[in-house]
This record gives sequence, structure tokens and C-alpha cells, in this order.
Amino acid sequence: MLDIGSGCGATAIASHFLGAKQVVANDIDEVALHAIRLNYKLNINVWSEPQALSTQDALVVNSNNQLCNKNRSFFLTSDDLLASDSSVKSMRCTQLNSSDHVHGQNVFNMPIPFFDVVLFGDMFYDGEMIAVTCSWAQKFSQLSPRSRIFFSDPGRGFLAGHPISTCLKKMQSYDLPAEVTQEHYGCTKVDILEWSREACKQQN
Repeated sequence: MLDIGSGCGATAIASHFLGAKQVVANDIDEVALHAIRLNYKLNINVWSEPQALSTQDALVVNSNNQLCNKNRSFFLTSDDLLASDSSVKSMRCTQLNSSDHVHGQNVFNMPIPFFDVVLFGDMFYDGEMIAVTCSWAQKFSQLSPRSRIFFSDPGRGFLAGHPISTCLKKMQSYDLPAEVTQEHYGCTKVDILEWSREACKQQN
């Protein structure tokens, strides 16, 4: 699972401890990356059977360029995946572990199309970011046609009427807690959207 715009890492960390084999939390904000490291460390002590990583946890790339590891692994990357000159094919990731937060020596070039699921955090905060995010999603969906791509949107209004909105299918809506509503300028719910390849083909 690849979590783009991971923020504090809540979704990525929960996915890791709930059984996802390889999880990558991505953010270009150094403060966010530090928060992810701290939250990962804190949550190891919360789960009843945490799968803490060790120096013996190895990441293997097989002949089909697929990641193979029977243990669960958690990685961080600060690569700007949405930059216009970036590649949707690979990224550099640093592995986290339970003892010292980060294994500086465990740095990998990871193939992005490996991921079954890609999650985007709250990325639809203006029209330009909608275009950039969905352009990446479209390229990725062509490279990895079986992967699923999800977005969260608190309904700020930028997506309404945007041409790319026809490529997105609403999967679920959730009410936001009062404190989160205050932080999001009165937005009271969040929609979970999925990238629809079929709808995009019809649009093109």
C-alpha cells in the first residue's frame, strides 16, 4: 500500500498493523515525516501482536521485479511523486524499525507499480492540485491496471464541476468529529473516492 500525502501517517500505520505486507508513507513535508516516525514508534506498543521490524527483515526483488517479503515492512519516502518531472515507476524508500525508528542503511529503489492500493490524503485543496494528482493517478493506472486508487475529499468545493470528477466514483462518506470539522473550515464529512478507469476511457 502506498499512502501519498500521508501527513501524520495514521492511515499508513493502521494499514501496516492490520496486515498490509509492504506499506510506504509518502510526504514531502519534513515535519510530517518526523510525525510519522514518532507515531509508528508509539503504535508498536499499542497493538497486541505488533510485527516490529528488525535488521533481519529483508526486502527482495525477484525476477519479475516484484517485492517479496513474508514479514510486514514499513517504509518512508520524501520523494516528490507528483512533481512534473518525477517518475511513476520507482522511488527511494527508507525502512523503519522498532528500535531506532529508521534504518538508514535500508534504502531501496522501490517499483511503484508493485502496489495493490494507492491512497491519496486530502489533496484536492485547489484546482491545480486536483489536476496534478489525477494526472499521476492516470499514469499509474496505465502502468498497474489491477491496482486500486482511492482519494479522500472533505468537500471543499474545488472538485465539484471539475472535468476530472467524472473519473472518480464515490465509495463511502463519513461524518467528521467536531474538532476535525473546525480544522477543515466547517467541512462536516469526508468522501472516499475511487479512480474509475472505465469512466476515464469514456471521457477520453
